[in-house]
Amino acid sequence: MKRIAIVIMVASFAGAAEADGFNTSWGEGWRVTAGGAMNGNMRTKLGVRQDGAWRRGIPASAPLPSGTSRAEAQAAGDAYDSISGRVSLPGGGFIDPECSRVEPGTWNWYIPAGALGDGGVTTIVDSYSEFESHESFSRVSGKDDDYAAGFSVGFERELWRKGGFGADLGFGLSYFRNSGFFKAGGAAYTRTQSGSSGDYVTDIAFNPDVIGDPWAQNPDGSYGAGTYDGPGPVLDLGGGDLTVSHRWANISSSSRTSSYHLHAEGDYEDIEMTFAVKPFWDVTDWLRLRGTLGVAVSRTHFTFDVDGQGYSSRQRFDDWAVYGVGGLGGMLRWENFCIGVDFLARFLDDDIEIRGRDVRGSVERAPWMLSVYAGYEF
Repeated sequence: MKRIAIVIMVASFAGAAEADGFNTSWGEGWRVTAGGAMNGNMRTKLGVRQDGAWRRGIPASAPLPSGTSRAEAQAAGDAYDSISGRVSLPGGGFIDPECSRVEPGTWNWYIPAGALGDGGVTTIVDSYSEFESHESFSRVSGKDDDYAAGFSVGFERELWRKGGFGADLGFGLSYFRNSGFFKAGGAAYTRTQSGSSGDYVTDIAFNPDVIGDPWAQNPDGSYGAGTYDGPGPVLDLGGGDLTVSHRWANISSSSRTSSYHLHAEGDYEDIEMTFAVKPFWDVTDWLRLRGTLGVAVSRTHFTFDVDGQGYSSRQRFDDWAVYGVGGLGGMLRWENFCIGVDFLARFLDDDIEIRGRDVRGSVERAPWMLSVYAGYEF
């Protein structure tokens, strides 16, 4: 489509040159103009890539401490619920159902002096500590609909005239710039480290009738014979001489969140050259209405800076494009001087795609331009 439009425009230039009323005097009909310009409604949809090179700036996480898990601590305490084999108790005590006794119960058990608390209870504590880490990435992005100020200069020559109507052939050069046309910032990465700790307490209560029997206590204050062959006080494991209960104690938890913030900013500049036919109508000798139809060639330059803690990146992009321009304007003339305003629309242009190591998205070229100028005719 772009090539077809350019061919049509070039053909129109040639047709105008052959038409009646063509200006063949190279010493007259010239005009130079200069003034301010404005690019309007340049839309951006840009963001920092989640998989960008900025990730290498994220501080490394410290290794998580290792410890017994909550489930492991509970399993260790629950193992006392059914004493089917030898189990160890604090301070060197133990209960072993294996002995030479034929009748129910075992005399192969032993409790060190001082190991039993009030009520004949010995307490076993299985502690646990768990730690985990979670990471998440968030998109840092921004959308904008901005303007860009600049200036334009033009060089025109009257190509054809018949009565109050005619056409100029013109060349224009415009420059636009917008520092900080794109800005975005925020937490791009979040790390949450959490931990919990506590005790799984197992209380083993001995039958008071067994513990209170003088035959059960040894001269040194300990309890039980503690031998396979006995003899000694009998502990009936299936007859209620032991009662096992559990509880959680000293439970605590903690959590710490850290974030990695990024700031991204983009600058934009554009140089545009236009080649156009400008048909006109002199309403009076001081007022001229005119149109514009032509081709534009532009070079757009972007600079993107991405900064974070311990990371800084700059990347540049250049985009060349050819597209059509068309519009309307008005001019006031006095002797050899003139002032005017032109409104131009761009068509057959494509969005500018940004594909960088840290920034990705698109920029929609400004669909219109407004220029105000002063000129001199000779």
